[in-house]
Amino acid sequence: MTAKATKLTFKAAYQELEALTKEFERGDLDIEEALKKFERGLELAEYCTKQVSEMKQRVVEIKRRFKPATPDDDSSI
Repeated sequence: MTAKATKLTFKAAYQELEALTKEFERGDLDIEEALKKFERGLELAEYCTKQVSEMKQRVVEIKRRFKPATPDDDSSI
């Protein structure tokens, strides 16, 4: 199951990733379970990274849209 297939929100994916991290920190996982959780963690990390990247791009676009015209802009003529 991928993060994308579950239609997670960023918050839910991040919380699941934090929970997995805590499980690894305890150190009581058997090797098969650890491998599955490691893979899930990488899926979640990739999903979160992609979401952050998309949000950054949206912020750039919003800022560009609302940037005031400067006197040097030809569009003000």
